[in-house]
Amino acid sequence: MERIELDGRIGLTLPDGFHVMQEDEKRKLRLVAEGEYAAFADPARHITATVGWRDIGLVSALLVSSSDAAQSAQKQIAAAMREYRYELSGFLQRDILGGKAGGFRYTYEAGGSGMSGETFALKYGKRMYYFNVYYRTVLASESRKTWEEILDSVSDLK
Repeated sequence: MERIELDGRIGLTLPDGFHVMQEDEKRKLRLVAEGEYAAFADPARHITATVGWRDIGLVSALLVSSSDAAQSAQKQIAAAMREYRYELSGFLQRDILGGKAGGFRYTYEAGGSGMSGETFALKYGKRMYYFNVYYRTVLASESRKTWEEILDSVSDLK
């Protein structure tokens, strides 16, 4: 297991088999939003994940909820992945860092394989975090357990 720091504020633990993706690997990812992010993968388990973040203003910090951010992200991802047969599976909620994160799960096709993804948005202080994972649908049960383990490990660095 490897403990990594994301943005100087939060960190998480990667299970054995995962590695932090280097810039050359990250360039191959097709991300919907721009901004700072960390990416990590376990090629043997066909799991790739990213955590992105952006600062939000005081007004957004007061008015925008994690669920609002998740719904907005869902619309962006749905539009960007239309050609990959994107299909929303449902909205989710879970605790991350002691706060309620809003999220959603979806399926799509890539390279002839059925894929699944999950995104959670979490407002933490004046920063919005986006936790994303992509895995093969046939491996969903085991992949979700691994993803839950990663999300459970997220902690404040203070």
